[in-house]
Amino acid sequence: MASGSPYYHQLLRTSDLTDAGRYPAAAYPNAVAVAADGTVAAGVDSSHGSDVFMFKPGARASHGVFEFASGDSSPLLLPAGLAWAPDNRRLFAVTRETRQGAPVVLRVLTTPGKAATETVLHIPSTTPSGTRSLTGRLASDLPFSAGTTVTLTRLDPGATKPVTLPPTTLAADETFALTDRATAHGYITYTASFAGDALHLPSSTSIEVYIR
Repeated sequence: MASGSPYYHQLLRTSDLTDAGRYPAAAYPNAVAVAADGTVAAGVDSSHGSDVFMFKPGARASHGVFEFASGDSSPLLLPAGLAWAPDNRRLFAVTRETRQGAPVVLRVLTTPGKAATETVLHIPSTTPSGTRSLTGRLASDLPFSAGTTVTLTRLDPGATKPVTLPPTTLAADETFALTDRATAHGYITYTASFAGDALHLPSSTSIEVYIR
């Protein structure tokens, strides 16, 4: 079921309508379609982030997403706007932009995509020379697997090639932390990069700090 709230797709037993599980897609679920092999397409009413999440039968994590677009006038999935083709190789989605007079559009989806990711890095903007803590997180519509790593580099003043710091592994809350010690003085650029994986697109971010 897709009922808007709670913020997951409910699985109910047909015999007595008791709770039989959930598919954790995203907020405002408004559509669902189940293929002959049990694959669940779980749609949500979202102007920012993924619009359709794909689940294997009984799975607790999505294995792929579809994102129509992002922004104030992005296409929104209409209520009950998902259906599988008879051959189960295509998924139909009915959408409409939020702008006034926008037409209803039928989209034919063939291959689930990778989820967008955001890499966030925190470092004091001004810090004394010596040891400093680098902290950050990865954000995405799909959870990251255990052992996911983030690569951090440091570009010292006057250098043309960055120094690669030891890779850091995501914690259970999808944050990371690393301690670095630089002897150079001046503006240093730190970069955190995620290479992407089977479910996620790559992303990176950089911060410039001044070392006294």
